[in-house]
Amino acid sequence: MKGTDRRFARVLLLVVGLVLSLQSGSFGSAYSPQRTPVSGVRVREVFTGTIVYFPDIRSPRTSTVSRTFTLTLDSQTAPNEIAQFDSRLREGGQDGLMKMISNSRHGRLQIGGNVGRDIGFVQVTPSEEGGRKYTIILERWINFAEARRGTRSLDYPFSYIELYLDDEGKGDGMMFSAAKIRFKDNNVEVENFATYPAKLMGVMRRS
Repeated sequence: MKGTDRRFARVLLLVVGLVLSLQSGSFGSAYSPQRTPVSGVRVREVFTGTIVYFPDIRSPRTSTVSRTFTLTLDSQTAPNEIAQFDSRLREGGQDGLMKMISNSRHGRLQIGGNVGRDIGFVQVTPSEEGGRKYTIILERWINFAEARRGTRSLDYPFSYIELYLDDEGKGDGMMFSAAKIRFKDNNVEVENFATYPAKLMGVMRRS
């Protein structure tokens, strides 16, 4: 075989191999769009944005504070898990629910320079305005003064997040830093502890 013929044969083999690879889906995962995580499937989504804390209504001297945050979601809470959470809540109250939430890991929230908190509950549903609504529950941060004084806020052991995102992964939301959780018809109901909800702003999907 002449040199020109050999070069042509090698090019032909490369082209055939590329076509077969595309047909078999070998390159599909590298270029597939990011999808919403579904129960039992680990599909990582990473969001960044700014969280703005407003002055505490019980402490007028406090001021507005903003921090950057990173929210990493690996999976959703399965429907049968929600029923289990509801059952545990009815039996053991907020403390009983906390034990289950603490053992369930669907992602992580990091605010500012802290080490972050594991996320124990993630529910993704269509929002009324279009796009998606993310409902997120995690164990909240408790400061030393609260723990030392044993304040009533300790009865609100969760942080609760509602995040609204459009089809491009952009949006905003809010966070109740201290909350009680209830379930009704597989949906989450929340009772906030006498503070203004923090605002999640400029949220963007990075993954």
